[in-house]
Amino acid sequence: MFHSRPVRSSSATSSAGITMGSDPYTHHQDRKTHMMRKAFTCMFLFLLGYAACLFVGPWWENRNMLESSGDPKSQSQSQTPPVVLPSIARDEDFYRFPSKCALPLPESSILSTVFKLFDNKSPYANFPPEHLRPYLLHNEIHGWGSTNPVFEKVIRLANPRIIIEVGTFLGNSALHMANVTRRLGLENTIILCMDDFRGWPGFAGYNQGMFRSVIDINGDVILMQQFMQNVVDAGEEERIIPMPFATGAGLDKLCLTGIYADLIEVDAGHSFHSAWEDINRAWKLLKPGGVMFGHDYFNGSEEYGVRRAVDKFAKEHNLRVEPNGEHWIFFPNT
Repeated sequence: MFHSRPVRSSSATSSAGITMGSDPYTHHQDRKTHMMRKAFTCMFLFLLGYAACLFVGPWWENRNMLESSGDPKSQSQSQTPPVVLPSIARDEDFYRFPSKCALPLPESSILSTVFKLFDNKSPYANFPPEHLRPYLLHNEIHGWGSTNPVFEKVIRLANPRIIIEVGTFLGNSALHMANVTRRLGLENTIILCMDDFRGWPGFAGYNQGMFRSVIDINGDVILMQQFMQNVVDAGEEERIIPMPFATGAGLDKLCLTGIYADLIEVDAGHSFHSAWEDINRAWKLLKPGGVMFGHDYFNGSEEYGVRRAVDKFAKEHNLRVEPNGEHWIFFPNT
């Protein structure tokens, strides 16, 4: 019992493949719609894949890096790009200091000009203030090498009318220079003492309380006030004037004002860069024929920072360095 398979009449379709009896226009529109859908789908899949690459790629890379390091914190630090400094043979900024100062002031105008920094009056006016009197001690003088023979030597060499002391602390060396100048007949010598009067970090506990008498009030030591008290006790407030400024800013101010000195002592910071800046800035303020000297030539701080700065400056300015005890003196290299 076999069933015969129906046979489609050859006349049922045309040679073009269009079913007989269907609308050719409708068939064309359906084919066009199908092609548009296919193109849209391809475009959508392409954009989806591209977006996935943008997101998954960095995530996968970070994941692999984190897995290889095993330390997310160190990995985040390692991803910070390093700071690349320009490669130059010589850093000109290292040598760039004020090259020209104002014309010299008459000596008779120096004190009044300095007092302009204190509202046109002496900083000793109405000193000490009532609220500080219980904390200030009389003749509380400390220092290092502040009465060494080098002071009389350089004073005899310079016969100074104006002395600038860069780094003064409690005024021990300034008071000693005042005594020496008086003894040598230089009774009108003015000593400008530049210091920020802040000591150094950990100052209060230094040397098992060596400076315990210099108290701390609300985080600020009263070094300047104790310095001034020492000067008043010695009766030298007309000749020794504090300049409570950072050495760089203070020396530049003297340069812009036209205040020069016959004798300059540099005894502030002990690091190379501190000493280098102070020496370069102070040198501009030295009168022709004047003398510059300083302390801590053999101090080991920061691998003998002061000595390296002194020697480097002397070499570049054709000077000779003469060590004198703990001190150093510049002389022309003849």
